[in-house]
Amino acid sequence: MSTPISATSETVEPGCSFNFRQLADHLTALQKAPTLAEVTEWIARADISAEEVCDYRRFREGAYARNKVLKTDVLEVLILCWEPRQCTAIHDHNGSFGIVRVL
Repeated sequence: MSTPISATSETVEPGCSFNFRQLADHLTALQKAPTLAEVTEWIARADISAEEVCDYRRFREGAYARNKVLKTDVLEVLILCWEPRQCTAIHDHNGSFGIVRVL
């Protein structure tokens, strides 16, 4: 079970870095799907600490773990946890895009 993320009035200011909570709050408040360029920029500017994501750092034996942070009508944020030698088959996401950031 994931720890809920609740939206606040904080926004992602242009050109500034922000933490995981601010990023999650910004994504939760979106009313339309962001572009790949927008998401790429937000992820690049995010200053995410190990402590901020510790509630989502859960591993599974035998297969990687998909830990849901948030899901809205326009996006989903997951923290994927991989142990050595775990893998997934090559697959697509039915026209959606994804951004990966290794922590």
